[in-house]
Amino acid sequence: MKKRTFSKRGETRSALVAAGHRIFSKFPVDAVSIDDIVLEAGVSKGSFYNHFQEKSDVLHAVRDEIREKIMARVNEVNDCVEDPAVRVARALSVYFRFVIDEPQYVSIVLQLDAHNSNSITTHVNRGTFADARAGVSQGRFTIPSAQSAAAFIVGAGYAGMVNMINDQNVSSVTSLGRHLIMMVLRGLGIETEEASSISAVAIEQIVRGKSNREQNNTADSR
Repeated sequence: MKKRTFSKRGETRSALVAAGHRIFSKFPVDAVSIDDIVLEAGVSKGSFYNHFQEKSDVLHAVRDEIREKIMARVNEVNDCVEDPAVRVARALSVYFRFVIDEPQYVSIVLQLDAHNSNSITTHVNRGTFADARAGVSQGRFTIPSAQSAAAFIVGAGYAGMVNMINDQNVSSVTSLGRHLIMMVLRGLGIETEEASSISAVAIEQIVRGKSNREQNNTADSR
């Protein structure tokens, strides 16, 4: 591959990270070398070391970009939503929807998390911990601490993505996602009927992409 020339330092780094996205979505992390990354990016190996010290630095950069993309969507769907239980349900729904829309990104995240046992608690929980803390302090959640609540939420979400990545059918993701979210809400202390309602609305709006009007029309036709 012919080496590419970039006019700005940031462009070279972006090319390396973009190459990481492409190559880590195709091959296991352990099978990828720095030489593979620079070849995919079309830059010199010396350029790599101007931006990163080792392969793991590219892994972290790729993971962080994906996380930021997902969290931007979580923030969007939870804008003006105050109920911690609803926020948790909608955030989990975003992660499950990404399995359908961006399976290659989810595969990368799952691979990278498998190489870093602390990543689930250190990276995912920033927003989740805030919602868990709000739920506990308001008495909305009956679980003893925000930390344990956040770990429970994230663990269920992670387990869901692991199972969904092998079957990205909307109906399958919807069914499993709804049950997992309901289970999480019940575990946090939300009553069964309300947990079922919250999980159903979140899944329909975010995973299936139905508006409130469409949901009401569906309910009326039953």
